[in-house]
Amino acid sequence: MNTCNIFILDDNEAFLKFFHHRVERQAYSLQVTSHCNINIHSFSHAEYFKQKLDHTVDLVIMDYNLGHGLNAFTLLDSLMHTHSIPDIILISESQGLDFMFKDLRKHVKAFIRKDEYLPAKACILIEEFIETQMHG
Repeated sequence: MNTCNIFILDDNEAFLKFFHHRVERQAYSLQVTSHCNINIHSFSHAEYFKQKLDHTVDLVIMDYNLGHGLNAFTLLDSLMHTHSIPDIILISESQGLDFMFKDLRKHVKAFIRKDEYLPAKACILIEEFIETQMHG
């Protein structure tokens, strides 16, 4: 059985807890149908996220605004020099950011607006990722 390691990064701890729980619940049924173990790890601080990021991470779901003046593009730019960057799903409350990630298209595979459908949309993208990346 394959393993898919997913990191979630969002500086809003309340939202992060909610989102992690919802994705984890939906991922359980996905594990059964995809024959893939899904491990989800959440981080509310970019520095701790950077310390834990390694070659075993398959997918990152990351908020655009990371607090303390840091955003996803700044973080990705700093990581590109020292880390292997996994595929990224970028999330944000702002609608107009999808045009901004075209320069990072190699890594940022999708943009999802933070709304009530975010967990369901994220799980659809996780399923697509597993089908294409983990099962060939």
